[in-house]
Amino acid sequence: MIEPRHNRSHPTPWMELFLATKGWFALIAGVALLAFTLFSVNNYRTAKAFETSGEWMTAEITAMRIRRGDDNDDYLVTFAYDVAGRSFERQRDTGRRYYRAHSIGDAVQIKILPQRPEKFEYSEGQTHTQAKWMQIIAGIAGLIGCGVMWRSGSKANSGVLARKLGVRTTATIDGFVDIKNSGKPTGQGYMMFRTKDGLRGQSLNADIRTLRALGRETEIVVFVRGKDVWWEGDVGPRAERQSEMPVVPRDW
Repeated sequence: MIEPRHNRSHPTPWMELFLATKGWFALIAGVALLAFTLFSVNNYRTAKAFETSGEWMTAEITAMRIRRGDDNDDYLVTFAYDVAGRSFERQRDTGRRYYRAHSIGDAVQIKILPQRPEKFEYSEGQTHTQAKWMQIIAGIAGLIGCGVMWRSGSKANSGVLARKLGVRTTATIDGFVDIKNSGKPTGQGYMMFRTKDGLRGQSLNADIRTLRALGRETEIVVFVRGKDVWWEGDVGPRAERQSEMPVVPRDW
């Protein structure tokens, strides 16, 4: 009898399989969807306030600088203005076109909210445009989340069904793959294996040292259902069926 060669003593819950197949990314996408939706709604309300009660006034550009980034640059402009005896100085990332069209000391027109003078637009409809972009990003995050949920959910279902309905057999470990980030090992990896019938499979990501300790060409226990092959160390052992026969006392 082949030893399981893993420390699973109970069937792996569906949610654990879902998260192990990168389902956690769907949770991140869901948080992003909620956050960008809230930001978008707030910006739409602010944009409406600019449309109904915004007032144009003159501000002075007092500072300009470019903040270099790996993917893109931020073009930062500082605006100074006075409202009802109060002085304000705010920095905004204006984009390259606006930045190159102005210089320090320029007098420019901005649109403020009288009830909240710290808020302003340096171009007409700027807040409304930002709200639209946030709405688009929220929609993209939602689509990504749905896609990840379908993919990871399908994999989790496959693992559970293979454990419950598949054939319990053995497979031979073919090798191990290190997962790298920027060319450097992360300590995580997976193993590849094949059954006697030639079906190939791979384990879920785990500590690569723990997997390598199993050894190449070692026989492991797997569940096969159709073309799906799952290692028992990932999905856990099949639940033992409870006997439906009544328990009879020995001294009866």
